[in-house]
Amino acid sequence: MFPIPIIVWTTYTAYSQGRVWKRTLCENCSTDYIYALEREAIGKATETSFSPTSLFSDSPETRDNAETAANDTLLQYLENDFDPVPCPACGHYQGFMFAKLYEEGFWLPVLRVATMALSSLAGCGVLYWAYRLAQQANKQVAINISIAAGVSIVFGLFSALLGAREMRRAQAFNPNLESQELRVAKGRARAVTLAEFETAQKANSTK
Repeated sequence: MFPIPIIVWTTYTAYSQGRVWKRTLCENCSTDYIYALEREAIGKATETSFSPTSLFSDSPETRDNAETAANDTLLQYLENDFDPVPCPACGHYQGFMFAKLYEEGFWLPVLRVATMALSSLAGCGVLYWAYRLAQQANKQVAINISIAAGVSIVFGLFSALLGAREMRRAQAFNPNLESQELRVAKGRARAVTLAEFETAQKANSTK
């Protein structure tokens, strides 16, 4: 009787949290402002062993790899990510923030996926009936090919039109059309001007 090899995978998960001050130059009034950006990252590392006893092991190296992955991911988030915070002076949202503020409608993506799926299904029907036609020439089979092709084209065009409509909607989106008073209030809730920040820092250092 031969022994049965057992392969055991142990996955370690590490979490890392961080915060950094994010500086932004307003495109509208040229005010430098700053806000706190907070992010959380997850890192995973897997250890493989041929021993069932590894289920109860605790590998420092694998655990460190998970923590390193979490920390590296966190650094990338803090360096490259941003929050859509408007200028606390004039309330202007910066152009690069629009994408995070835009909300795609719920039903439009569902309709697009459904129409794309139906178009693909009808396309499969075209291939099937074309295969049947190659085996045996038949008027009804030719009609079925025409119907399936027509259905595929109709749903394909409808999906393309939905995509074009959503693109136009996204291009027309402008969060700066909201009341300036509300935008300024949102900005003041998250950010301060760089001048205010530096003044506060100096005041704290002299205490």
